[in-house]
Amino acid sequence: MSILDDAFTQYFEKRGRVRPQHTNRSSQAGIECGRRLEWNRTRWSEAALPKTDLQRRFELGNIFEPHVIRILNAEGIDVRQSQRDLEWKHLQLTGSIDGTIGCEEDDPVIDVKSMARFTFERIRKYRTAADLLDDEKSYIRGYVVQIALYCLLLPRKRGYVFFVEKDSFRTHTIEVSLDDPVVLEAAEGALGRFERVNAAIAAKVDLPAEPGPVCDGCPFVTLCLTDVDFGEGIVLLDQADLAAMIGRHEELKPFKKEFEELDEELKAAFNKAGIFLVNGEWSVVAKEQKHTYYDIPEEDKPRYKVSGKHVRRTYARVAAGEAEGAEEVGHRPQAGRS
Repeated sequence: MSILDDAFTQYFEKRGRVRPQHTNRSSQAGIECGRRLEWNRTRWSEAALPKTDLQRRFELGNIFEPHVIRILNAEGIDVRQSQRDLEWKHLQLTGSIDGTIGCEEDDPVIDVKSMARFTFERIRKYRTAADLLDDEKSYIRGYVVQIALYCLLLPRKRGYVFFVEKDSFRTHTIEVSLDDPVVLEAAEGALGRFERVNAAIAAKVDLPAEPGPVCDGCPFVTLCLTDVDFGEGIVLLDQADLAAMIGRHEELKPFKKEFEELDEELKAAFNKAGIFLVNGEWSVVAKEQKHTYYDIPEEDKPRYKVSGKHVRRTYARVAAGEAEGAEEVGHRPQAGRS
């Protein structure tokens, strides 16, 4: 690390802060947990600070997206109303659009999404808004809902989600239309969540917890989990070696997918037996090996079906001070209000 690296790290650490939020936001359309949407407004000051790596990605997106609009304008695409603020007072809903293409009633809204290569490779296989809405990731489903809400706020009938890969500036576009029943249904679902949030805030009650696979990325996870009964399985461990192993596990996780994809590409490149010299740097020896497998006819597979159980693990770092009062190894914390 040099003073240059330290300067960048310090810059992003200082920019990591939470801000007051008093309305529902269209950009949070991918959040499907009502409690998180509510607490974004009522307990925002208690949210965990964004991690430095996440703050770096936010900054890169803020740099990319205006530049993408400038490129489109330079090539004759008439992008207007960039960063125009929108409001739907009845729903306490606000948003800020990246722009509209032209100014006529039928001209589309545009929303720019910059992303890393692996996410882009996932998305560029999709062709329709329905494809995006079928994705297992809620934030990807939220891309469709966000621009659908922009269309309702303006109003416009359709829009484009314009995906840009940060590594190479490759692009991919998917149209979102309010005439598409699945898009309208997804948008109505988000509006219904916002209505429930508004009602809960007015009544000064918390919406129920909705534990699920996205909890580990929620800024309120340590506040919320004390209110969730996980049954008899939860055990708190205070062991430095395990903590270090989990930390290393999470550091290596992003590289697992990259390794698997590169491994498949290399297998395809060297799919015949032989000895290869690559660029004078690497030698590759590919050998054919025999293996035995059992090709069971489809109609016979039910006879061999066996049910079993497995344990699925997720890991989330607990911010300093948030584990106070937790019990030691082997004891189970009781569920209760924070």
